[in-house]
Amino acid sequence: MNSPLKNQNNESPEQEDYNLMHDNPVVKHATWMSKHAQSSRMSPLNNNNDPEKPDPKSLINEKGQSQEDVMGERKSAIDNFRKKIEGLKFNTQEQVDKANEIDAGNVNAYNFSMDSIKGVNKAYNEKVNKWNEHVAKQNQSINDILNID
Repeated sequence: MNSPLKNQNNESPEQEDYNLMHDNPVVKHATWMSKHAQSSRMSPLNNNNDPEKPDPKSLINEKGQSQEDVMGERKSAIDNFRKKIEGLKFNTQEQVDKANEIDAGNVNAYNFSMDSIKGVNKAYNEKVNKWNEHVAKQNQSINDILNID
């Protein structure tokens, strides 16, 4: 009868573990895979280079305004100023220059915001496209594993 601390080859449990890990490449590989595959680039489902999921809240500015709110505010500034000066008869060139400066500042703020929003939207849309491609690849990987066409 074998000792409870020895296997049928008269090895200690420690020796048996050592032999299994060093003599059997399948077990050794499987152990490595179980430890590392989930967080490695080898796993199609868990990739450290996954794109960031787009967040629609990123389209809201620090004041809590949507893009429409910002552009509405900029447009109102233009319209309100133009209504204020409508029908005025300026007496000096300095008054004309100042009115033109204020109007140009309002128009420039509008155009700057529009350009900024276009850039934000382009970057956001690229992020959305990358995310959608990532999800499609994940779904395809899952479908391949499950043999779903």
